[in-house]
Amino acid sequence: MASEPYQSLERLRARIDFEPDDLFGESANAEKRFDRLLYGEAEVGDAPEGEGWRGLEAEARSIIENLSGDIPYNREPERVDEVRAPDTATIQLAYPVNSVATVEVKRSLRDDYEELPDYQYDVTDHHLIAEFGTRAGQTQQVGGNRRPVNELLGTTQRMNWRDRVRKVRVTYDRGYEEVPYQIQSAQADLVGRAIRKMRADQTFAAASPDEFAGVSPEFDDLLTDEIRRRIEDTTSLSGSARAI
Repeated sequence: MASEPYQSLERLRARIDFEPDDLFGESANAEKRFDRLLYGEAEVGDAPEGEGWRGLEAEARSIIENLSGDIPYNREPERVDEVRAPDTATIQLAYPVNSVATVEVKRSLRDDYEELPDYQYDVTDHHLIAEFGTRAGQTQQVGGNRRPVNELLGTTQRMNWRDRVRKVRVTYDRGYEEVPYQIQSAQADLVGRAIRKMRADQTFAAASPDEFAGVSPEFDDLLTDEIRRRIEDTTSLSGSARAI
């Protein structure tokens, strides 16, 4: 499913250094053509929702999400991820995780899903972490409590998802209520650079609206190291690099 726009047409227009008459001269429909270029044919009523030329906003959004593991920055209040249980104690979720509604598991592939009690997992901004205890290396203490003989065994011998289940289904709230400023800024810079490149390659006033999709530039050619860094810095990579 395609993500929602990261910023409104009005906000995007305000952030780029071009006006309709810069591209389409004094054409009677310059405003409409400019909006179509930025936001697609559906925005100006020339195509049904989700069809036709999507506009430079959508193309810039796609390349940003590609750099971010194909994860949108928009909020997803009821995202569902279903995975085979890994041979680690962590399952990576779509950053940032705001809250987890339910964790369901299959003990075998033939079983139905059953809800896992919340004391058997923990959650970070990036991960769902199994809290099943340890496989071995424990000794009985007074009062019935157990603790590892060697404290290091608490990590090296901890039970992982594969030890207890075969599949995991997580329903959770993730993403940003408002897309971070640095992402909106990077998107506007990509759109501006795309327009400059397209303007150098053709005369806009001579192009028909239906030709935009065929002449849009390759966004990989427009990514500067500075734009790429702003996109990558939005996600805490140190938090995602975790395997137990």
